[in-house]
Amino acid sequence: MNHCQKKCMGFDGNHGGCCTISNRDYIIGPIPDAQETLKRVQEQFPGVEITWNDLFMTYDEGSKLFPEKIFWQDKDNYPCMRVNTQDKSFPCVFYNMHLKCCQIHNSKSIVCSTWVCDYLKSIQA
Repeated sequence: MNHCQKKCMGFDGNHGGCCTISNRDYIIGPIPDAQETLKRVQEQFPGVEITWNDLFMTYDEGSKLFPEKIFWQDKDNYPCMRVNTQDKSFPCVFYNMHLKCCQIHNSKSIVCSTWVCDYLKSIQA
């Protein structure tokens, strides 16, 4: 985790590369375990109404949000994690930019749990 918070993708001071879109043609999806992830997140926050649309985006919504990004125009990349459109780096809605961590770390999707960037692969080898 230390690398991900301080040297994400091998760049000093970088964080949240796999959790943010920024200016890249990148999508956090497809999420094959969307229903299971939703259930885990709902269990993590009892008493808070959390819907599928709070966590995920459909092709119809995502393709309109980023019409210039090829990955966002491919229906096979959906559902994807919902992004915070109020932040210029377009982080996942559950990525806390200030704390540099995932707020649903223990409930996250299999896509988020198994994704390893090239930098981490290189230092783990």
